[in-house]
Formats: sequence, C-alpha cells, structure tokens
Amino acid sequence: MISFWYLNLPFWNVLLSQTTCTANEASPMRAFVRSHEQISYDRAALEQMHREVRRGERRSLWLEFHAFQRIFRLHLWKDTSVFAKDLEIVMNDTSKPADVSFVYSGTLQGDAASSCHGSIVHGAFEGFIQTQNGTYYIESAAVVKEPPQALSFIYHQRDLDYELLHDSKSASLAQKLHQQLQDFQRQLTAKANYTHRPRRSLNYSKTSCLLHFQADHLFYQRFGSVEAVIAQIASYVKAVNAIYEAAEFGRIGTIEFKVKTIK
Repeated sequence: MISFWYLNLPFWNVLLSQTTCTANEASPMRAFVRSHEQISYDRAALEQMHREVRRGERRSLWLEFHAFQRIFRLHLWKDTSVFAKDLEIVMNDTSKPADVSFVYSGTLQGDAASSCHGSIVHGAFEGFIQTQNGTYYIESAAVVKEPPQALSFIYHQRDLDYELLHDSKSASLAQKLHQQLQDFQRQLTAKANYTHRPRRSLNYSKTSCLLHFQADHLFYQRFGSVEAVIAQIASYVKAVNAIYEAAEFGRIGTIEFKVKTIK
C-alpha cells in the first residue's frame, strides 16, 4: 500500500539557529547547545574513501575520531533506504533525478545496540550516533585549513538546553516538542516489548508513505547546498522511521516513510 504526504519545511529559528565562527575556533551552530567538543579528522582521506564507495570499489568505510575521552570508530555504508527509487529534485520548475550516494548509515564499533546515520559531503561527516548511553550529534564547522582537515563539533543529547534561546516562547515550544517526541518514542518502545500478544498474530506487511518535501529559500540558505538539504531531510526521515518501526497500526501493519520529491 502506498500513500502520499506533503510536508513544508519553513525556516524555524528555534530549530535552526545560527552563530558565527572564526577560522581558528569552531562555534556551535545551535543556540540551545550548552556544551560541545571539537573533533577533527582527515577530510581528504574520508572523501577518497567516499569516492571509492560511489565507484563500487569498496562497500563501506571507517571514520575514527576522539571525543568525550573516548575513541569513536564508525563503520558506515551507503544507505538510500529513505528515498524512493524515482526520487526527484525540483528546482526552478525543472525536475531532475537526485544523487543520494553521499547518505550513509552504520554502527559504532564496540556498541552492538548502536546505529548511526548521516552524510559525507566534501569530506565532512554530519549526522547522529545512537548508543546505549544516548544520542550524539555531529555537525560541521565552517573552517578552512591547510592541509585539508574536517573540523566539526559533537554534542550529546544531555547538552541540549532550550532555555538558552533568547526567545522564551520559542524555548518553551522547542522543549515541549522535544519532550513529546521522547514520550512518543518511549510509548512505541514499550509497545514493541509487550510480549503477551501471540507472535503469529503480528502483521508484518508494510505500508510505504511517499513524502513530498517543499523547503523554502531560508531552509536552503541555512544549509547552503542541495546535498546538505537532501542530507538533512534524510536524517529527519531516518529518525521518524526509527520511531515508527516498532509500531503497528492494526491491519495496516508497519509504516515506512520514503522521500519521493524535494522542491
């Protein structure tokens, strides 16, 4: 079964606030992040591995960096599962096929229950890492150095503090939305762990909901490129699918979201 949803992506300062950074210091791009750590790795080496994956010369790649007094070693592979096969990008009333080869999923070495998702654009990884100890978020810093080095920052979900926003109404809204999403995810997890229902009665059929995203110019302006916009949308959909994968909707079965068009 296939259904269609249309979503608009306006530019919300509460969720996409920016600050500036200098060439010598990476600053957080989110005003509500209380603390973060800067990470660095070889941008050229990561970009080379990414190109090899695109050409089919390798199936996966590794990314390693140090943060929070530990080593993060990510095993990543190309993942286009959140996109429809005939995904299209519409720009200036012109439709064309989209390249999504820079979108990745994977795991954190040493954490069997972990998962991660993100993108590699110009040798920089952005995304999130879900672990047994919570979720980490990685974002790029606009820093240019020689030799090429990806300077990014990482923060944990516990570092989110919406009271840091200057707009009290926005802070309240962001906190409320964040809490609702956490509550909803806990409810679905509890439902998935409910063992009294006979396994044979489970409905494993899957409904695909094709999503049509429309992003305004400020959303594009915030991320700076078509690739970055696609990567951000992929992260949204991946997170939503992770929430809904444990939920069943009667005879419908499970729901899977896929991006059909981005305008």
